[in-house]
Amino acid sequence: MSRKRDGSSFARSHVGLAGVLLVAMVAAGCSRVPRRLALEGRVTVDGVPLESGAMAWIPTEQTGGPTCGGSITAGRFSIPAPEGARVGEYRVEITASRPGDRADSMSLDGLSMGYPMIQYLPARYNAKSELVAIVRSSGKNVYTFELTTEPEER
Repeated sequence: MSRKRDGSSFARSHVGLAGVLLVAMVAAGCSRVPRRLALEGRVTVDGVPLESGAMAWIPTEQTGGPTCGGSITAGRFSIPAPEGARVGEYRVEITASRPGDRADSMSLDGLSMGYPMIQYLPARYNAKSELVAIVRSSGKNVYTFELTTEPEER
């Protein structure tokens, strides 16, 4: 006894499969989050590479999205794409600390407990940062920040 293949059930199964694939593709497209991009570059202070520090990239209101950041070593920084920034404008804060010149407190046995770390870069580069960077979708996002410790001219 031979079985005859029913053409309508064959067509229905393929239409159903196509429908499932279409829904999956649309759902994947809807859940796409803007991609993050790698950031790299250098930071100098008074013409010398910043020995060590940290940076934060804070999106402006127009950009929105998460803040990102990384460390600076020997004047270089590199933030990989998974931790990087999205396309847009960012306020960049750069910090660098060193031990202060006097002990912060004494322990119960009269020994100094250490020297506090102080921020030695001017506030215009961190707490009141004036640094702005644009992250673009095409090409490499490479930046140079040339900082000075000179007082700001007024």
